[in-house]
Amino acid sequence: MPMLYCEKDGEKYLQSFVGRTKESFEGEAVLVTKGRVIVEGCRCDKCNVPIKYNDTGYLISFWLADMEEDFPEYGFGYEHDYLEFKKSDVRLFGWDPELLANISSKYFY
Repeated sequence: MPMLYCEKDGEKYLQSFVGRTKESFEGEAVLVTKGRVIVEGCRCDKCNVPIKYNDTGYLISFWLADMEEDFPEYGFGYEHDYLEFKKSDVRLFGWDPELLANISSKYFY
């Protein structure tokens, strides 16, 4: 289940993955999606601050190693439930970033 973070905590969490080696993820991956929040009543999973409609939010999900081959078929369902985002707002850590390039653009605004 993905976790939703406010802009401050989401950016901190994102930066904790930047620069890590692929090996440090031990075959697993982290998908970080930044976007405009499109629902009311959300709270940051770290600091519990309210995240308002139109605020910037980060949805972060963890993927097990055996899910890698299915990733190109992922439809970003959770992300679309909470955020409006572009393909350039999605980062993948731990697996080959080319996996994102192979995902259909129909899933992005």
